[in-house]
Amino acid sequence: MARLSICVFILLCAFAATAAAQTASNVRTTYHYYYPEQNGWDLYKVTNTATGAQATVRIVDQCSNGGLDLDDGVFKQLDTNGQGYARGNMIVNYAFVNC
Repeated sequence: MARLSICVFILLCAFAATAAAQTASNVRTTYHYYYPEQNGWDLYKVTNTATGAQATVRIVDQCSNGGLDLDDGVFKQLDTNGQGYARGNMIVNYAFVNC
């Protein structure tokens, strides 16, 4: 019985980790020319925390510092107040979207 309880606990932890990996808040994002249509990508709903501007976008994320890399066109679309370009980054929330 103890072994079953441990297995159930491990499975619940794994499910919780999977769910947590699908969304993130207050993520630093930058812009680059990645041409996501030519590469492997994921689909995310991204929200600029400063303005509330939203877009569902393809992400080719090559940022190893925990941030999110957006293609230049998407960054411009979300940066409705111009502050992201002025700083070189903006803070966003994102959630994984099934294709």
